Amino acid sequence: NICDINKLNFKLFDKNIYTLFQENIRKLNNLLHDYKNIAIYGSGAHGNTIITFIDNPEKIKKCFDLDVRKQGMYLQNSSIIIQEPNIKNFKDLEAIIIAAPLYEKEIIRSLREKGYKEDIITTEKELKK
Repeated sequence: NICDINKLNFKLFDKNIYTLFQENIRKLNNLLHDYKNIAIYGSGAHGNTIITFIDNPEKIKKCFDLDVRKQGMYLQNSSIIIQEPNIKNFKDLEAIIIAAPLYEKEIIRSLREKGYKEDIITTEKELKK
């Protein structure tokens, strides 16, 4: 079977998606502006993408992930160590960005149960803290 790509209703570039993405990055940078010590929760594609696009990636001090195979490793192209999410590792953090949208509610509940009291920034539907 051979398929002609010109007959597919497929866009290689969608300006609306690009514009929305840029707007969300701008919102995230605005939210992060006043923080100095931030963590990312989630070391998958979403977490690795965030450090690529934010204005001040040096503000990201830690990354959390429940996957013990990832703990002790680094986020891609960074010196950010992936750690277990626990009260000891929450020390000095001002905000945590949730970069695991499918598990956002469970992660928020778990962070609060483990004693994290500072800001949580969610990314599932829209950026908010």
